Amino acid sequence: MRVFDGITMFWLPLVLALISGIAACDQRPLDLAPETPSLEWHTIEKFSYRAMLTDVWCSSGNDVYVGYRYGLLYHFDGVDWEEILLEGHETLYIFDIWGSGPNDVYVADGKLHHFDGTSWSELPIAAVVVGGTAADDVYAADSRYVYHFNGVVWDILHDFNEHKSPKAIWAGPGPSLVLVRLYDIVHWDGATWRGSDPSGRFWDIWGISPNDLYVVGQILGVPTEDPIILHYDGSDWSPMPVPEMSDNLYGVWGASFNDVYAVGYRGTILHYDGFSWSLAEPVTASSLFGIYGSGPSDIYAVGENKKILHFDGSNWTSAWEDKPVCIEAAWAESISRIAGYCRKRSIYIYDNNQWRESFAVKQYERVEAFGGTSLDNLYASLSTGSIIHFDGTIWSLSADSLSGRQLAFWAASQNDIFSVGTGSIYHYDGTGWNAMMEGEPFRLHSVWGSSSDNVIAVGDGGKILRYNGTSWSGMNSGITQALYDVWGTSKNDVFAVGQAGILHYDGIEWSSQPGYRSSDLRMIAGRAPNDVIAIGYGGLLLHFNGLIWNHQEINEHPVDILNALDGSLILVSSNRISYLVE
Repeated sequence: MRVFDGITMFWLPLVLALISGIAACDQRPLDLAPETPSLEWHTIEKFSYRAMLTDVWCSSGNDVYVGYRYGLLYHFDGVDWEEILLEGHETLYIFDIWGSGPNDVYVADGKLHHFDGTSWSELPIAAVVVGGTAADDVYAADSRYVYHFNGVVWDILHDFNEHKSPKAIWAGPGPSLVLVRLYDIVHWDGATWRGSDPSGRFWDIWGISPNDLYVVGQILGVPTEDPIILHYDGSDWSPMPVPEMSDNLYGVWGASFNDVYAVGYRGTILHYDGFSWSLAEPVTASSLFGIYGSGPSDIYAVGENKKILHFDGSNWTSAWEDKPVCIEAAWAESISRIAGYCRKRSIYIYDNNQWRESFAVKQYERVEAFGGTSLDNLYASLSTGSIIHFDGTIWSLSADSLSGRQLAFWAASQNDIFSVGTGSIYHYDGTGWNAMMEGEPFRLHSVWGSSSDNVIAVGDGGKILRYNGTSWSGMNSGITQALYDVWGTSKNDVFAVGQAGILHYDGIEWSSQPGYRSSDLRMIAGRAPNDVIAIGYGGLLLHFNGLIWNHQEINEHPVDILNALDGSLILVSSNRISYLVE
């Protein structure tokens, strides 16, 4: 008997049968085309981490300094923001900025830098906080020493003989100096140093006089650390009542004794009118770390995600570019008009090639889905069951606490909108959201329609429901696995994806598509019957050309595929938004 590479011809048929059986177990069917040249995606916006801005100081609205990190300053001249890189920086962040005027500005970042109106120079002083009363009365401190400048030379004012973490410094007439450290507060009256240690963690100080000072921080407690504002009346530090919903506070500044602001976690802004503190309506979900102003109608607050807010005496608005660091849910009218939700933060609007933060979502809420007829008529569902509406300018409450979270929308017109979610279906008729189905023991993940009398919803357990303009009825999907998304080009050409792969409806019945059978498929959208894209987690993307599904890999984590109102296809991933080039 002939021998072939050590295997006799007798065993060859068995080996071939075994190989054939292994191939049959592959999850990719034979009629799935091999990977083809990648589709061309053009980036609209690339997301990246944007570090926090640490402090702000200004002499006027045309002379604003904002601290960043690695010795990088931003300066605003009333028209543009300019980058300034300080020499000799050694620490990660700029900790403090102070000036007596536009030609006398100091920056403390572990060392001390000075601007004389012409250029910046590094001084032989180690400092993380700086402050003063005039050009010839400047104070700076590091973890051990306090320094003083009399207009001619710098001297060591005091040696604590221990290392602690200074967070802010305030100087007043007298002389009077208050150094705020992380866990205590130290006073100097020109002759004697004395400490006080009210319970808390402290971050900033501001005051009108030695007898009218404010310190902000956090109460040290379990299980939560609530905000604290201490007031000093010349004798004692005493806590002030703060609004119940306020969060931890990091910065404080005032224009007068009855016009004081405190800022903090997740965009918290408090105002003191001389009698009580009140909580301002949130305009950002970014934490704010510094605040300063040149007057009551020219105040800046800065914080994480490079957030800069400006107060003009009436309203807080963004003073610099707003960009999300991520997008978790999105909706698109076109490639130039997009709404997106950044996890644990805010809703951002992209219009005229610019992003703006338009709605600060509460800390324990999230946006589940968007839907609407334009960027000027947009709805968003929140995890609490509420639905909010955007008219192109402001968000307002449209429905409060619907039964079940609403996970998807489809709009036939501005007065004909469907939402589906946890055991429920609602319809908006132009006046309110009306229940079409409530309290059902299943969850619907997606909804799409070709017209008002042909709307399809899909969900758990292979559930497919169809609305004929009068009532909802079930359709036979032929599967029991969850379906996560549905989209179509007409009533006779509808696709659904989920744990069983891809289903197609031809107007008569649903059938399994010869495509990628995987539980990873989560979203589907397209531009035409021969131009459909299904995506899943892990960089999976399938493109249907009308005949076969082509498998492609993308080097990013897809979040959603959007069929914009103008027909564009937009891919939302963990680090960018892109559109499919024609």
